[in-house]
Amino acid sequence: MLHSGLNLALIFMLTLIAIDDLKHYRIKNKNVIICLIIVLFKFFDSYNLINWLNNLIFAAVLFPFLILSYAKNAMGGGDVKLIAVALLSTGPQHALTFAIVLFLCILLYWGAVKLDFAPSRSIGRRRKIPFGPGIAGAWIVTIIASAGPWLA
Repeated sequence: MLHSGLNLALIFMLTLIAIDDLKHYRIKNKNVIICLIIVLFKFFDSYNLINWLNNLIFAAVLFPFLILSYAKNAMGGGDVKLIAVALLSTGPQHALTFAIVLFLCILLYWGAVKLDFAPSRSIGRRRKIPFGPGIAGAWIVTIIASAGPWLA
């Protein structure tokens, strides 16, 4: 039962993050920390040390690639932190679902920007789009897909 409540709390936080990133092009550290705390509570609730270590190693291995994306100005710092926490949560078990849905969300958003249906910021010749809604959407879909009935 606690696990379902934690999933709902996480979905609520991700929705707030998506809205804030759409409006202000930022992902606040406090919101990412709250998501991390919820993820940690989910791990403590499941009592599965092997799964916890698996997910931790998985996120740690992929983190340098996120830093590289940040260094090349492909993503903002908030995006990097949010994806890192999402990878910790999804782990290798659900990473493919997360990655595919994230790709589709970003592709759809980018298409909407090209058609002037979605906001973006121009910086020189480049257009910046908020990745927070895509990350949040992909994570929410992954939570629902992996949780089964009633977000159990």
